[in-house]
Amino acid sequence: MNDLVQQKLSEIIIKYGASVIKSISRCEGLLKDLCGDHKKEINLLILALKNGVPDDLLDSNTPEEYLLPKLIKRLEDECSIIEERAKWAVESWMMAIGQTKQNYFLDDIKEINLKDTATYCNQAFDYAKSGRHDLAIAGFSVAIKISPKNKWIYKNRGLSYAQLGKFDQAISDFTAAIKISPKDEWIYKDRGSSYAQLRKFDQAISDFTAAIKISPKNGYLYNVRACAYWKASRYDLANNDFHKAWMMAIKNNEFEGDAFKIIEDNRKRFDSDHLKCINEMTNYTMEILKGNRNEELYNSRGLSRTKLGFHNEAIEDFTMAIKINPMKADYYYYRGVAYMREKHKKKAALDLKQYLKLNGNQNNNVEIVRKWIDELQSSSWFKLFF
Repeated sequence: MNDLVQQKLSEIIIKYGASVIKSISRCEGLLKDLCGDHKKEINLLILALKNGVPDDLLDSNTPEEYLLPKLIKRLEDECSIIEERAKWAVESWMMAIGQTKQNYFLDDIKEINLKDTATYCNQAFDYAKSGRHDLAIAGFSVAIKISPKNKWIYKNRGLSYAQLGKFDQAISDFTAAIKISPKDEWIYKDRGSSYAQLRKFDQAISDFTAAIKISPKNGYLYNVRACAYWKASRYDLANNDFHKAWMMAIKNNEFEGDAFKIIEDNRKRFDSDHLKCINEMTNYTMEILKGNRNEELYNSRGLSRTKLGFHNEAIEDFTMAIKINPMKADYYYYRGVAYMREKHKKKAALDLKQYLKLNGNQNNNVEIVRKWIDELQSSSWFKLFF
């Protein structure tokens, strides 16, 4: 499919506004005038227009991550379009409608004061409070064009992106805010939370750590880092941070409010998970002592020990599993990670290379493993959360 047609559709929307979608013949004529050689793409866009896709994108309160699959499926079923083309048509209209929403603010405010972003921001805040984050984003986008050095606008647009599940865009905005104001701990926290939503726990932990360095007496920041460690199966470090968050809450007499409740609830859930992990490790040990030398028992106990921070003991378990079955790729991966956490760079790199060799590059983590290997072989110790 040709991106030129997408671009021309957006230009039409910018120039003529949302009213153009009310006239199918006019919209079709404009597209043919601007990119008439691309008949297949034009026909797809007009089919989507006749099916009501632009109207739904413009008027619906449904978050895009739920609305888009619904519209794509509708085009497939009702217009007999294959999924790839239906997806292109819906996304093309989504891009164009995004321009319409942004232009709404310019149409709504008759006189633009280029020195004042307050009007746009206030409107955007109102939309965000009412859950209309799509329009909030459009308002903040206009404000950014007028005042591109205001960290609060980037931060709040990032929060709206995050509310819509658009975490990559949120991260981009939080990064822009950090460049403007690198000493604001809460922006690091917000970016870290978006990384965590994408399960990029190393980047999340790095951001939470940066926030803690700026504000080391803030118990809530230890709590969010503890949660990231927990989700990354770093139970030892999670336990330390939950304890710090709890002690700071006590020291600061913060026994009321949502922040304390969040810390308390997370700590209780973690303690339950932590105890479960200890019990599992004990059960695996009992089976091994009975003479059961199954490779999966050693591997499972190694994983439990890794979670609890017993990395050297975990290495011993993974080594036993490898001796029993040297062709199992995952065992090398787990031992390589344990070696990394003990800072045995050469051994870690060898295990991770063997993992890639046996794995045949089939898993989703191939890119990050290659990155680890490159950094392990570099002259300086890598900056991941290990």
